[in-house]
Amino acid sequence: MRKDKGAKVITRGELMGPVAKRLIEYVEVMAIAILLAFFLRTFVVQAFKIPTGSMESTLLRGDHILVNRMIYETDGLGPLAKILPVRAPERFDIPVFKNPTNMKLDYIKRMVGLPGDKIEQVAKRLSINGEEAVYDWEQHLSPWVIPRQRDKRDFFGPIDVPDNCYFMMGDNRDNSLDSRYWGTLDEKLLKGKAFMIYYSWSPFEAFFEGKSESQKPHSLPELIWFNITHINERLRVSRLLNIIR
Repeated sequence: MRKDKGAKVITRGELMGPVAKRLIEYVEVMAIAILLAFFLRTFVVQAFKIPTGSMESTLLRGDHILVNRMIYETDGLGPLAKILPVRAPERFDIPVFKNPTNMKLDYIKRMVGLPGDKIEQVAKRLSINGEEAVYDWEQHLSPWVIPRQRDKRDFFGPIDVPDNCYFMMGDNRDNSLDSRYWGTLDEKLLKGKAFMIYYSWSPFEAFFEGKSESQKPHSLPELIWFNITHINERLRVSRLLNIIR
C-alpha cells in the first residue's frame, strides 16, 4: 500500500522575496511605533509650547514643556491607584487644562485654590481661608491698583471653591486671564500636570521689537542664517531639562 507523504508547510517568508519581506517588517515596526507614540501622547506624556507670558517667570514664552497625562487619572483604578504614579490634584500644581470659555484652547496656570477653600484678593494681596498667601513665584509688574468697580485683576471675591473644582491663577498676576475672570475650573477639564521644560527657544519677534521690516529675515535661507548666527541668544540653554515647580 502506498503511503501519502506529509504535506510541506510553506511559510510567508518562502512566498516572498527578500525585498518584500524586509519591507513588510519595516511596515510592522513603523505601525507598532506609531501606535505606541499615540498611546503615550494620549495617556502618558504630551508636549506643549508656552505661547504667552501669563506664567512668567516660572514659564517663559517659547518654553516647550512635558505634561504628565496620567497623574490625575485615579478614577476606576481601584487598588491599582496605590501602586501606580497617580494622585489627586494638589495645591500649587501647574496643570494644563481646557479653557472653560473655549474648549479648543489649552491653558496652563497654577492651582492655588482647592475644593472648599475661600479665596479673596484685596489690592493684589491674595488670601486663602483668611490667611495671606504670598509666594516667591508670583510677580506684579504693574505699580497700579485697579479698583474693584473697574476690573477683577486686583480685587476679587471672597468666593468658596465648589466641590470638584479648583481656583487657577497665573504667576504673572498682572497679566493673566484666569479664575478671577472665568471662575473656578471643573476637574473634568484637567489634562495633566506640567513637570519639565525640555527645550526653550526665545520668540523670534522679541528680537525685532521696535526695528524696521528691512532688518528682519524675509526668506527661509535668511531665517536659517539668522538662527545660526544668533543661536546663543535664542536657545535658552539654562532652561533645558528644568523641572517645573
